[in-house]
Amino acid sequence: MNTLGFDTVIFVSSEDDKKIVSGGIGTYIGVLTRAIKRFYPEVNVYWVAKSPTKKDIEELDEFGVHRYYLAPDLSLQKYPFFRAIKHADLGISKSINFQSRIEEKILDILKASLGRTLIESGEWEGHCAKLFKTLNRKDVLKVTRLHTPLATCVRQNDLEMTPENVHQLLQEYEVIRGADIISACTAHVKRMVARDVLGVHDIQLRSIIVIPNPIDEYEYYPERYTTAQGRRFINWKLKESFFTDETLNIVILGSVESRKGVEFAFRAMPKLFTQVPRARVCFVGHHGEEGSRLTANTKLKPSELLQMIPRKYRDKVRFTGYVRHTDVPRIIASGDIFPILSLNDNFPGSVAEISLSGKAIVAFKRGGVEEMLTNSRGKFSAYDLGTSIYRLPGRFAQSIADFDADPDMSVRVGTQCRKLILTKYGTQTVLKKMFAKYSQSLEKKQIS
Repeated sequence: MNTLGFDTVIFVSSEDDKKIVSGGIGTYIGVLTRAIKRFYPEVNVYWVAKSPTKKDIEELDEFGVHRYYLAPDLSLQKYPFFRAIKHADLGISKSINFQSRIEEKILDILKASLGRTLIESGEWEGHCAKLFKTLNRKDVLKVTRLHTPLATCVRQNDLEMTPENVHQLLQEYEVIRGADIISACTAHVKRMVARDVLGVHDIQLRSIIVIPNPIDEYEYYPERYTTAQGRRFINWKLKESFFTDETLNIVILGSVESRKGVEFAFRAMPKLFTQVPRARVCFVGHHGEEGSRLTANTKLKPSELLQMIPRKYRDKVRFTGYVRHTDVPRIIASGDIFPILSLNDNFPGSVAEISLSGKAIVAFKRGGVEEMLTNSRGKFSAYDLGTSIYRLPGRFAQSIADFDADPDMSVRVGTQCRKLILTKYGTQTVLKKMFAKYSQSLEKKQIS
């Protein structure tokens, strides 16, 4: 037995970190699978995800991870029951189809694998709900990894209860119930699941372990790109010279959404630009004018957001739109200050990526962001914007003025954020903790 404790590990998601990048789950699994193969090359690693085409894709990536991208099983469409589901709700039919393909593929992998096996599925969309309910092997540990359940998104965003959303809520509940162990990346998401999914008195809450996501210190570090390289890239993306050596360059990284606190940033802008005329703000991420639908992550439209501020300030704000994740290191290199204004995020990868790059963060102390950026002595490493929504716009504007008045502050804050993130979430540290817990859980299952 290798020191990881498992011979085979299988990850399941609808997205990945290359072909379908729609959120943080694919990025997390990408970092984790690379880390496993880097430190434990003898372990068989599989990743089952949705295909971006109508055909299955199978590949062995450059790190040795077996990737299976599954397309819909078109043969199901000949059956009357499937046509009825499809007619009622296309989203539900796609979900059922993908679940069937997942079950088929994982069972095939299990037939060929020997030894101790781990299957990890995120609670999001509940892809392994059926499989976890029926699979009962002593040599297989079923793990549900908590990210942000739809029930929490419904609560935050006041989403319409469409048939597709109701179906997803039920699938997420089932995949949590069917797991041998539930793993949360922050105590914050554990509390959200207690509040929004299971109920605060549910006995299953006792089995939720908190293990952070690993970070990608091999991709994000201060020396990777110079500031000049970063600014050339973002200006090329914007097709204009927006960030210069004379401007104070503020990058808000992430999808343009209410839950990211975007409207609060705009409420701060009149005061911000009055106090710091040389400030420039660039939003980097998918927004509503690139195409959006009513989901848990509804995107906002730049044209509507710009109406929130006086016309004279609008030339100081830009939106890049969606950028590939591989371009994020250069985007980070372009900025001086990085606001994190999320109202209730779980474990935003952007916090780790910005910190690892040695850049200064000003952050709203809510949810997983506070958890990530607080050290063992309770000190918050980023510039503290407090916890009050009502005071957030004013404090945000003041934070930019403080950085402008003290040019060395960005270096100090960036350095301490990087040191903290490396200490708390170093890849090897997290990997050992995560799989030690998983291995112990499988041993308990085998003797029960």
